[in-house]
Amino acid sequence: MRLSTRYSAEPYSCAWIDEAQEAVRIKSKLADYGGDAEAQRRDQAATAQLLHAFGMECGKASMMFLDVAEVVNDATGAEHTPAAFVSDPMEGTRQ
Repeated sequence: MRLSTRYSAEPYSCAWIDEAQEAVRIKSKLADYGGDAEAQRRDQAATAQLLHAFGMECGKASMMFLDVAEVVNDATGAEHTPAAFVSDPMEGTRQ
């Protein structure tokens, strides 16, 4: 059973990662800001920038790894099979 972990970029973002649901969540209700629409808009803008920057950087990193993988595949003649679950022999033994 996975415990719910919440990774948050608060106090300047409306986004957080809900690890249990494997999703990014966004919450921005005016009531959460005590009616301060300017603070809400500021956090929404920061959230948009954060997500855009993170997505762009992840995309660049992904492309780099795909390029390197292609070089290694060509050099080694690697063949890939569909992904399958591999159990962790150390599961349950960690502190």
